[in-house]
Amino acid sequence: MRRGVYNFYGGMAIYPPRVIEEARRDLLEYENTGLSILEISHRSQTFREIVDQTEKTYAN
Repeated sequence: MRRGVYNFYGGMAIYPPRVIEEARRDLLEYENTGLSILEISHRSQTFREIVDQTEKTYAN
């Protein structure tokens, strides 16, 4: 569902629907781990993989 609102303020932005859908899905269960993205330990291999992929994707 596309909202007809635009945010030109500094700070949080309006995210594309596909980003919201991915976040919603991962809040329930992250990639068949049985855990929400919020429940995964920051010391786990799964979290390390998330960080590594993020750094790889957004590295300058």
